[in-house]
Amino acid sequence: MVTEAPPESWYDPKLDREYIKHILAQGTTDNGAFGLTLHWFQVNDAVRRLRDYLQVDSITPQRLFALAFPNLTYIWLKRRDKIAQAVSWYKAIQTGEYVKLRDAADCEAVCRTEAVFDYTRIKTYWAALRSYENGWNNFFTEGGLNPLVVHYEDLCNNYDESIHSILGSMRLSHENIGIKAPHFEKSADTLSFEWIAKFKAMQVSGRPRPG
Repeated sequence: MVTEAPPESWYDPKLDREYIKHILAQGTTDNGAFGLTLHWFQVNDAVRRLRDYLQVDSITPQRLFALAFPNLTYIWLKRRDKIAQAVSWYKAIQTGEYVKLRDAADCEAVCRTEAVFDYTRIKTYWAALRSYENGWNNFFTEGGLNPLVVHYEDLCNNYDESIHSILGSMRLSHENIGIKAPHFEKSADTLSFEWIAKFKAMQVSGRPRPG
């Protein structure tokens, strides 16, 4: 399962410190901005490695992140339609195609196998997504944090406006800059919409069936 924690052998305090130093150096832009994507199931792993990097123990994850990333801004990307998200996630796991490049010429074929509908598996990922959202909600509430909430649907439909809002929340100049088109595009296709409709119909009928 993609959400399982790494084995104990993967942790090495010295290597983790060097690794984090490297990604901070390579990922920080000329204006001092650094960003990363963190899924809820990755939080404990990130906390463990950052504690090795900073060599601190008794500190909450919220304080740890603030210490590791000065002037930290949280941008909470959520999706309203969790069933559609679960379908997308499960289909990507089967095919190996997690992203879809806008310029097909830049993209090698990565689809390894044909995706097969499975109501029970999709329901499992749907439940996981709702659990992860609850986890983030508790994380922010317990830490007294007020993240900028961006919905996936709004980001897709109003991309420029969403990016300006994000830059503003980070206190970065953005009034007179052009926003480039995203490098990736939505991966949903006809099969995705068929699965979403099928899953919702099976939910209503209360008679899940394979295939």
